[in-house]
Amino acid sequence: MMNVELSDSVFALLLFWKEKPVGFAAIERKGEKFYEGKEYYVIPVCRREGLGSQLARKIFAQYPGVWEIKQIEGATDAKNFWQRTLKLKGPKISDLQEDLFQDPYWGPVTRQKFVSSSDET
Repeated sequence: MMNVELSDSVFALLLFWKEKPVGFAAIERKGEKFYEGKEYYVIPVCRREGLGSQLARKIFAQYPGVWEIKQIEGATDAKNFWQRTLKLKGPKISDLQEDLFQDPYWGPVTRQKFVSSSDET
């Protein structure tokens, strides 16, 4: 992973596989130990390899705290990905809540809120 500062509150983590960039995550720091996953992408040829889940779990372990992740309405694959990923072994995920939320930018979204710690589950 490679960390790139995009602004005072947003940073990106680049995912490399076999020394090639294959994905990224854009994270917003919304306060001390409070993060929102803004964007998350793995190139299609690398999907279904477990790389996206591995990256997400590494991020949650590296940045413990309160998290919020959203998927736009109709993004069933994204919603299923996050539901599966949040149940995997790795950093401890607690207080998981999922709801439908009216986001001011994206409109209706599925939202997961949880606490991540670096402790293994």
